[in-house]
Amino acid sequence: MANVVVNGGKIRLTVGAGWFWGTGATTTFLDVTLTGTGSNVKSQTNNSVLWADVLTAMTATTGQVYSATAYGVHVGGADGTLLVPVLSPATVSTKMINVAVGVLLDNATGTFTLPVGVPATNSVPSPDPVTPKTGTWAVQDHGQGGTPYLVATS
Repeated sequence: MANVVVNGGKIRLTVGAGWFWGTGATTTFLDVTLTGTGSNVKSQTNNSVLWADVLTAMTATTGQVYSATAYGVHVGGADGTLLVPVLSPATVSTKMINVAVGVLLDNATGTFTLPVGVPATNSVPSPDPVTPKTGTWAVQDHGQGGTPYLVATS
C-alpha cells in the first residue's frame, strides 16, 4: 500500500550527471513543497495532491541557477539559469480519485528535464555544452505526519 500525498508533502529533485543546483558544485537535490488542491480527498483538513499540483510546484525551479561540471571540472565563471521544467507523468492512484483526476501517492517517481535559459560558464568547456539538464524526482514526504490517514492500494 502507498500513502496519499497531501498539502505540505514534498518531492525531491535529484540532478543527473554533469550539473548541480545553485552556485558551487555540491548540491545534488532540491526539495519542493507541494500545495494540494484535491478537496474531495483529504487527510484531516489537508487536501490531496494532484498531478497538476506537482506541475505547479515545479515552476519554482524556473529562474534557479545551476553549476555545470562537464568532464568533472568546476571553474570560476557564471552560473547558468533554468527555465520551466518538463516532467514525466507520475503514477497516480486509480482507485482514489478527485473529480476523475488521480491523486499522487508516496511511491511515485519520475524524471524531469529543465531547459537552460543561460548556459553556465563555470565549466570546461565553456559555455556549458550540455543542455537541457535532466534528473529524477520522487516523493520525499507524504505530508500526513507519523501515522497516515489516507492510504491506497494502487
